[in-house]
Amino acid sequence: MPVAYGLINYLNVFMNPIESLKSLADMSKEYVETKLELGKLKIVSKTAAISSTLLSIVALLLITFLTVGFLSVAVALLLGSWLQSNYIGFAIVGGFYLIVFFIIYKLRVKWIQKPVAKNLINEMLN
Repeated sequence: MPVAYGLINYLNVFMNPIESLKSLADMSKEYVETKLELGKLKIVSKTAAISSTLLSIVALLLITFLTVGFLSVAVALLLGSWLQSNYIGFAIVGGFYLIVFFIIYKLRVKWIQKPVAKNLINEMLN
């Protein structure tokens, strides 16, 4: 806002108080509408950021799951051919994943819950 316009508005307050009150009410209304619009845009921005993050995580988990699955079958078949029994090869791989499951279960709060909650809160607040 140019200085001259501000000075004219300032002088106008003393010359016509009713007009200045109307002007103040209009400016206040515009301010509130602008703040509401800004709030909506911030919400949309945060929602988009969180959604894209979650979508990329889901995609990475899907690719990881498929890769680990195929590699597990390959390792189980390899072990089965070495041990002359596919059942034993698959049992060894299954036992390995059972051990991994228990380790992750025991450390789930430290490795999964706290970091995910921290990242989600940071994403919402920034």
